[in-house]
Amino acid sequence: MTARRDEVQTARDARRAGQTRAAQIAGELSSLPGWLLIGDSNRLADPAQKTTAQHGAELLAQLGDTHHGLLALDEELDALDGARPQSIYLFLEWTRWLEQVPDAATLLAELVPDPRRLFLGAEPRMTEATAQRIVETVAANGGHVGDGDTFVRNARLADDDVFDLNHTALTRLDPLVAGQAVGVLLPLRLETRFRRPDGGPWKLRVRVYPDPVALAPPAPTPRAARSCCWRYRSSVKKSWVWKAWRSGCS
Repeated sequence: MTARRDEVQTARDARRAGQTRAAQIAGELSSLPGWLLIGDSNRLADPAQKTTAQHGAELLAQLGDTHHGLLALDEELDALDGARPQSIYLFLEWTRWLEQVPDAATLLAELVPDPRRLFLGAEPRMTEATAQRIVETVAANGGHVGDGDTFVRNARLADDDVFDLNHTALTRLDPLVAGQAVGVLLPLRLETRFRRPDGGPWKLRVRVYPDPVALAPPAPTPRAARSCCWRYRSSVKKSWVWKAWRSGCS
C-alpha cells in the first residue's frame, strides 16, 4: 500500500480545520433570529422566514456533524499515544471484510470513515460510485481482494478511500459490542495528563487502564469452622479446639 502520512500531524491539522469550520457555522447561526431555529419550518407561512428557518436547520445539522467529527479526532489523538497495529494487519482485516460485503450499500453502512476526512479530504466521505467500484473489483477478481496495490489501482481509490478502509479495519480489530453493558466492576488505574492543543486552552485528559483482577477465596464461616473443629474433638483437647475455632480452624 502506497498511501502514507503523518498520523499525528494530520489529525492536528484536521482538528484545527474543524474548529475553524465550527466557528464559521456558529457565527452564521448567530446572525439568524433564534426563534426561527426552533420547531418545524413548515409551520411558517411567510416564504422568506421559512427559507431562513430551513437554512438554519441545515446549519445546525452541519454544526452537529462538525462537533462529532472533532470528538472523533480527540479520540484519535488519544489513541495515537498508544501502540497501533502494523499496516499489514489492517490490510488483512479490511481484505477479509470486503470479501464478505455483498453490495455497495452494505459497504457504506459498515464503513467507519477516517475522522480526518471530514475536514481535510477532497470529498467529506466515500461516494456511492467508489463503493460500487470496490464491490465490482472484488467480484471481478473471483471474490478476492488480492494484491493491495493492484486492487487500489483497479478500483481507482484515492488515498482518502484507503485511509477509510484502514480506519474501518482498526475499528474491527478492536470492536465494541453494540449494547454492551457493564456486568461487574473491575479495578481500574487512572492516568491524567494536561494538554494544550494548538496554543488553545489547557485540557485535562484521563486515560483508564484495567488492572489485573485479584481473586481471594471467602473466609470460612463460623459454622464451617465450628464443624471443622468439633470433627477432630476426639483427638485433641478442648482447649485446643476452642483456640482452633477462634482462629477459623486454619
